[in-house]
Amino acid sequence: MDRGTPMSRWSILLVFATRAAVADPLVATTSTREDVVAAEAQLGLATAPFDAMAFGEAKGQAFVITLDGSHALGSNAAIGIRAPFVIASVAQPAGSYVDDATLANPQLRGAYRWLTSGMTIVGGLDIAAPLAGHGATLMQNRALAIANAVEGLGYPDLFTPGVVSLTPFASVQWRSLPWSIDGMARLPLLVRVAEANMPRTNDVGLAGVLDLEGRRQMTRRLALAAAIRLTVDVRPVVDHARSLSRVQDLERLGLGIRINGRAVLNIELQSALGGELAGSMFGLGVRSVVTLP
Repeated sequence: MDRGTPMSRWSILLVFATRAAVADPLVATTSTREDVVAAEAQLGLATAPFDAMAFGEAKGQAFVITLDGSHALGSNAAIGIRAPFVIASVAQPAGSYVDDATLANPQLRGAYRWLTSGMTIVGGLDIAAPLAGHGATLMQNRALAIANAVEGLGYPDLFTPGVVSLTPFASVQWRSLPWSIDGMARLPLLVRVAEANMPRTNDVGLAGVLDLEGRRQMTRRLALAAAIRLTVDVRPVVDHARSLSRVQDLERLGLGIRINGRAVLNIELQSALGGELAGSMFGLGVRSVVTLP
Protein backbone atom coordinates (compact mmCIF):
# COMPACT_ATOMS: atom_id res chain seq x y z
CA MET A 1 0.00 0.00 0.00
CA ASP A 2 1.22 3.52 -0.82
CA ARG A 3 1.62 5.17 2.57
CA GLY A 4 0.90 8.57 1.07
CA THR A 5 -2.42 7.61 -0.52
CA PRO A 6 -5.46 9.27 1.15
CA MET A 7 -7.66 6.70 2.92
CA SER A 8 -10.64 8.99 3.84
CA ARG A 9 -12.73 6.96 6.33
CA TRP A 10 -11.20 3.65 5.33
CA SER A 11 -9.27 1.90 8.02
CA ILE A 12 -7.12 -1.11 7.20
CA LEU A 13 -5.69 -2.95 10.18
CA LEU A 14 -3.00 -5.61 9.97
CA VAL A 15 -2.11 -6.95 13.38
CA PHE A 16 0.73 -9.16 14.55
CA ALA A 17 0.41 -9.93 18.24
CA THR A 18 2.34 -12.11 20.65
CA ARG A 19 1.36 -12.79 24.25
CA ALA A 20 2.86 -14.76 27.09
CA ALA A 21 0.40 -15.59 29.87
CA VAL A 22 -1.10 -18.37 31.98
CA ALA A 23 -4.67 -18.49 30.70
CA ASP A 24 -6.68 -18.31 27.50
CA PRO A 25 -6.09 -15.14 25.43
CA LEU A 26 -9.17 -13.18 26.48
CA VAL A 27 -8.51 -13.38 30.22
CA ALA A 28 -4.79 -14.01 30.21
CA THR A 29 -3.94 -11.16 32.55
CA THR A 30 -6.61 -11.89 35.16
CA SER A 31 -5.01 -15.06 36.54
CA THR A 32 -4.82 -15.24 40.33
CA ARG A 33 -3.35 -18.73 40.56
CA GLU A 34 0.35 -18.07 39.92
CA ASP A 35 2.86 -15.41 38.96
CA VAL A 36 2.53 -14.18 35.37
CA VAL A 37 4.85 -12.37 33.00
CA ALA A 38 3.22 -11.36 29.70
CA ALA A 39 4.41 -9.56 26.59
CA GLU A 40 2.31 -8.36 23.68
CA ALA A 41 3.23 -6.70 20.39
CA GLN A 42 0.70 -5.39 17.85
CA LEU A 43 1.35 -3.85 14.47
CA GLY A 44 -1.61 -2.10 12.87
CA LEU A 45 -2.73 0.33 10.18
CA ALA A 46 -5.82 2.34 11.04
CA THR A 47 -7.80 5.52 10.55
CA ALA A 48 -9.40 6.67 13.81
CA PRO A 49 -11.71 9.57 14.72
CA PHE A 50 -9.72 12.41 16.31
CA ASP A 51 -11.29 15.31 18.19
CA ALA A 52 -9.45 18.25 16.64
CA MET A 53 -11.06 21.03 14.61
CA ALA A 54 -8.45 20.66 11.85
CA PHE A 55 -7.73 17.24 10.32
CA GLY A 56 -10.25 15.36 12.45
CA GLU A 57 -8.80 11.89 12.01
CA ALA A 58 -5.71 10.02 13.15
CA LYS A 59 -4.36 7.90 10.33
CA GLY A 60 -1.23 5.82 10.13
CA GLN A 61 0.60 2.75 11.36
CA ALA A 62 1.20 1.87 15.00
CA PHE A 63 3.38 -0.70 16.74
CA VAL A 64 2.18 -1.27 20.30
CA ILE A 65 4.33 -3.12 22.83
CA THR A 66 2.78 -4.07 26.18
CA LEU A 67 4.58 -5.64 29.13
CA ASP A 68 2.29 -7.23 31.70
CA GLY A 69 2.99 -9.09 34.91
CA SER A 70 1.14 -10.19 38.03
CA HIS A 71 2.00 -11.73 41.39
CA ALA A 72 -0.32 -14.18 43.14
CA LEU A 73 -1.30 -13.38 46.73
CA GLY A 74 -2.36 -16.74 48.09
CA SER A 75 -4.61 -18.94 45.97
CA ASN A 76 -7.33 -16.44 44.97
CA ALA A 77 -5.85 -12.92 44.80
CA ALA A 78 -3.24 -11.18 42.68
CA ILE A 79 -1.69 -7.79 41.98
CA GLY A 80 -0.21 -6.78 38.65
CA ILE A 81 1.17 -4.06 36.40
CA ARG A 82 0.77 -3.30 32.69
CA ALA A 83 2.98 -0.91 30.71
CA PRO A 84 2.12 -0.13 27.04
CA PHE A 85 4.43 1.71 24.62
CA VAL A 86 3.45 3.04 21.18
CA ILE A 87 5.62 3.61 18.11
CA ALA A 88 3.65 5.15 15.25
CA SER A 89 3.93 6.66 11.80
CA VAL A 90 1.25 9.37 11.67
CA ALA A 91 -0.24 10.78 8.45
CA GLN A 92 -0.09 14.54 7.83
CA PRO A 93 -2.68 16.62 5.91
CA ALA A 94 -0.33 16.93 2.93
CA GLY A 95 0.04 13.15 2.70
CA SER A 96 3.46 12.69 4.29
CA TYR A 97 4.09 10.68 7.48
CA VAL A 98 5.86 11.62 10.70
CA ASP A 99 7.26 8.99 13.06
CA ASP A 100 6.70 9.39 16.80
CA ALA A 101 6.85 7.28 19.96
CA THR A 102 5.15 7.63 23.31
CA LEU A 103 4.40 5.81 26.52
CA ALA A 104 0.73 5.02 27.09
CA ASN A 105 -0.86 5.01 30.56
CA PRO A 106 0.66 2.26 32.75
CA GLN A 107 -1.79 0.36 34.95
CA LEU A 108 -1.76 -1.24 38.37
CA ARG A 109 -4.18 -4.13 38.87
CA GLY A 110 -5.78 -5.96 41.76
CA ALA A 111 -7.87 -9.09 41.18
CA TYR A 112 -9.72 -11.74 43.17
CA ARG A 113 -11.02 -15.13 42.01
CA TRP A 114 -14.21 -17.02 42.89
CA LEU A 115 -14.76 -20.65 41.90
CA THR A 116 -18.24 -21.99 41.16
CA SER A 117 -19.52 -25.17 39.57
CA GLY A 118 -18.05 -25.25 36.06
CA MET A 119 -17.04 -21.57 36.10
CA THR A 120 -14.23 -19.30 37.25
CA ILE A 121 -15.11 -15.68 38.04
CA VAL A 122 -12.46 -12.98 38.46
CA GLY A 123 -13.18 -9.41 39.56
CA GLY A 124 -10.84 -6.52 40.12
CA LEU A 125 -9.76 -2.95 39.50
CA ASP A 126 -7.22 -1.36 37.15
CA ILE A 127 -5.76 2.05 38.07
CA ALA A 128 -3.84 3.89 35.34
CA ALA A 129 -1.36 6.73 35.85
CA PRO A 130 -1.52 9.77 33.50
CA LEU A 131 1.84 9.20 31.76
CA ALA A 132 0.69 8.98 28.13
CA GLY A 133 2.51 11.46 25.93
CA HIS A 134 1.01 14.59 24.37
CA GLY A 135 2.25 17.81 22.82
CA ALA A 136 1.37 20.96 20.91
CA THR A 137 1.80 19.22 17.52
CA LEU A 138 -0.68 16.51 18.63
CA MET A 139 1.53 13.83 17.04
CA GLN A 140 1.68 11.76 20.22
CA ASN A 141 -2.05 12.28 20.76
CA ARG A 142 -2.72 10.96 17.26
CA ALA A 143 -0.35 8.03 17.75
CA LEU A 144 -2.31 7.01 20.84
CA ALA A 145 -5.61 7.35 18.94
CA ILE A 146 -4.28 5.01 16.24
CA ALA A 147 -3.17 2.53 18.90
CA ASN A 148 -6.66 2.59 20.44
CA ALA A 149 -8.16 1.99 16.98
CA VAL A 150 -5.94 -1.09 16.67
CA GLU A 151 -7.83 -2.33 19.77
CA GLY A 152 -11.24 -1.48 18.30
CA LEU A 153 -11.41 1.70 20.44
CA GLY A 154 -11.65 -0.62 23.45
CA TYR A 155 -8.87 0.76 25.66
CA PRO A 156 -9.44 4.49 26.30
CA ASP A 157 -7.96 3.98 29.78
CA LEU A 158 -4.60 3.05 28.25
CA PHE A 159 -4.49 5.39 25.26
CA THR A 160 -6.10 8.66 26.43
CA PRO A 161 -3.51 11.27 27.53
CA GLY A 162 -4.07 13.56 30.50
CA VAL A 163 -6.35 11.26 32.51
CA VAL A 164 -6.25 9.04 35.57
CA SER A 165 -8.44 6.00 34.98
CA LEU A 166 -10.23 3.63 37.34
CA THR A 167 -11.43 0.51 35.54
CA PRO A 168 -13.44 -2.11 37.44
CA PHE A 169 -13.63 -5.39 35.55
CA ALA A 170 -15.08 -8.87 35.82
CA SER A 171 -14.34 -11.98 33.78
CA VAL A 172 -16.08 -15.35 33.54
CA GLN A 173 -14.61 -18.60 32.24
CA TRP A 174 -16.83 -21.61 31.45
CA ARG A 175 -15.47 -24.97 30.30
CA SER A 176 -17.29 -28.07 29.10
CA LEU A 177 -15.07 -29.80 26.57
CA PRO A 178 -14.99 -29.52 23.64
CA TRP A 179 -16.60 -26.08 24.22
CA SER A 180 -15.43 -23.08 26.20
CA ILE A 181 -16.75 -19.53 26.62
CA ASP A 182 -14.78 -16.58 28.01
CA GLY A 183 -16.28 -13.19 28.81
CA MET A 184 -15.00 -9.94 30.26
CA ALA A 185 -16.71 -6.63 31.10
CA ARG A 186 -14.83 -3.40 31.86
CA LEU A 187 -15.99 0.11 32.83
CA PRO A 188 -13.15 2.60 32.22
CA LEU A 189 -13.78 5.78 34.25
CA LEU A 190 -11.50 8.58 33.04
CA VAL A 191 -10.78 11.56 35.30
CA ARG A 192 -9.21 14.55 33.55
CA VAL A 193 -6.05 15.90 35.25
CA ALA A 194 -4.57 17.77 32.25
CA GLU A 195 -5.98 19.10 28.98
CA ALA A 196 -3.22 17.27 27.05
CA ASN A 197 -3.33 19.98 24.34
CA MET A 198 -6.86 18.95 23.34
CA PRO A 199 -9.79 21.38 22.91
CA ARG A 200 -13.15 21.09 24.69
CA THR A 201 -12.10 18.60 27.34
CA ASN A 202 -14.49 17.19 29.96
CA ASP A 203 -13.62 16.52 33.59
CA VAL A 204 -14.92 12.94 33.54
CA GLY A 205 -15.37 10.32 30.83
CA LEU A 206 -16.91 6.85 30.96
CA ALA A 207 -16.93 3.87 28.61
CA GLY A 208 -18.24 0.31 28.75
CA VAL A 209 -16.40 -2.58 27.09
CA LEU A 210 -17.65 -6.16 26.70
CA ASP A 211 -15.55 -9.03 25.29
CA LEU A 212 -17.00 -12.45 24.53
CA GLU A 213 -15.21 -15.42 22.98
CA GLY A 214 -16.46 -18.92 22.16
CA ARG A 215 -14.05 -21.72 21.37
CA ARG A 216 -14.43 -25.32 20.22
CA GLN A 217 -11.66 -27.87 20.48
CA MET A 218 -11.63 -29.71 17.15
CA THR A 219 -8.72 -32.06 17.85
CA ARG A 220 -6.15 -32.38 20.60
CA ARG A 221 -4.10 -29.61 18.96
CA LEU A 222 -6.61 -27.53 16.95
CA ALA A 223 -9.40 -25.22 18.13
CA LEU A 224 -11.72 -22.76 16.37
CA ALA A 225 -12.75 -19.50 18.06
CA ALA A 226 -15.13 -16.60 17.41
CA ALA A 227 -15.07 -13.40 19.46
CA ILE A 228 -16.76 -10.02 19.62
CA ARG A 229 -15.94 -6.79 21.43
CA LEU A 230 -18.46 -4.02 22.00
CA THR A 231 -17.31 -0.60 23.20
CA VAL A 232 -19.84 2.03 24.28
CA ASP A 233 -18.69 5.65 24.58
CA VAL A 234 -21.02 6.58 27.46
CA ARG A 235 -19.48 10.01 28.13
CA PRO A 236 -16.49 11.21 26.08
CA VAL A 237 -13.64 12.80 27.97
CA VAL A 238 -13.21 15.16 24.99
CA ASP A 239 -16.20 16.69 23.19
CA HIS A 240 -16.30 15.18 19.72
CA ALA A 241 -15.54 17.54 16.83
CA ARG A 242 -18.29 15.85 14.80
CA SER A 243 -21.17 13.49 15.39
CA LEU A 244 -19.87 9.97 16.06
CA SER A 245 -21.48 6.63 16.77
CA ARG A 246 -21.30 5.80 20.48
CA VAL A 247 -21.00 2.05 19.86
CA GLN A 248 -18.07 0.32 18.20
CA ASP A 249 -17.87 -3.39 17.53
CA LEU A 250 -14.95 -5.64 16.69
CA GLU A 251 -15.44 -9.22 15.43
CA ARG A 252 -12.74 -11.86 15.33
CA LEU A 253 -12.37 -15.42 14.01
CA GLY A 254 -9.44 -17.53 15.13
CA LEU A 255 -7.66 -20.83 14.76
CA GLY A 256 -5.83 -22.10 17.83
CA ILE A 257 -2.90 -24.47 17.43
CA ARG A 258 -1.52 -26.14 20.55
CA ILE A 259 2.24 -26.44 20.16
CA ASN A 260 2.82 -28.30 23.42
CA GLY A 261 1.46 -28.40 26.95
CA ARG A 262 2.48 -24.79 27.61
CA ALA A 263 2.24 -22.99 24.24
CA VAL A 264 -0.70 -22.15 21.95
CA LEU A 265 -0.53 -20.27 18.64
CA ASN A 266 -3.66 -18.33 17.58
CA ILE A 267 -4.18 -17.11 14.00
CA GLU A 268 -6.96 -14.51 13.81
CA LEU A 269 -8.96 -12.50 11.29
CA GLN A 270 -10.92 -9.49 12.55
CA SER A 271 -13.24 -6.82 11.21
CA ALA A 272 -15.85 -4.27 12.29
CA LEU A 273 -19.45 -4.51 11.12
CA GLY A 274 -20.78 -1.35 12.80
CA GLY A 275 -19.79 1.91 14.44
CA GLU A 276 -17.29 4.39 13.01
CA LEU A 277 -15.22 1.58 11.49
CA ALA A 278 -18.17 -0.22 9.85
CA GLY A 279 -16.96 -2.13 6.82
CA SER A 280 -13.68 -0.23 6.84
CA MET A 281 -11.45 -2.10 9.27
CA PHE A 282 -9.96 -5.51 8.62
CA GLY A 283 -7.30 -7.32 10.57
CA LEU A 284 -5.04 -10.34 10.52
CA GLY A 285 -3.46 -11.43 13.76
CA VAL A 286 -1.05 -14.03 15.10
CA ARG A 287 -0.96 -14.52 18.85
CA SER A 288 0.99 -16.93 21.04
CA VAL A 289 0.00 -17.87 24.59
CA VAL A 290 2.62 -19.50 26.83
CA THR A 291 1.96 -20.92 30.28
CA LEU A 292 4.86 -20.14 32.59
CA PRO A 293 6.30 -22.92 34.78
